[in-house]
Amino acid sequence: AYVWTSVRFSFAADGIWASTGILNRRTRFMTWDSVATVQVDAPWHYRIFRLSHLTLLQGGDEATRISLPGVD
Repeated sequence: AYVWTSVRFSFAADGIWASTGILNRRTRFMTWDSVATVQVDAPWHYRIFRLSHLTLLQGGDEATRISLPGVD
């Protein structure tokens, strides 16, 4: 439950905004052109509700990763 309450994301025409954390807030933006890899995982507890966990990577660099849990 902590992950779902601490992650906010917004899709825009030019990219995606992702904010993480409750006390230590971190906001990141990634343009659609820079997304190199999209990884989709569906653990069993997500599959019950037909959700998945998306991970967007920018050029294969792990530091520029945006993780979106519980996406329909």
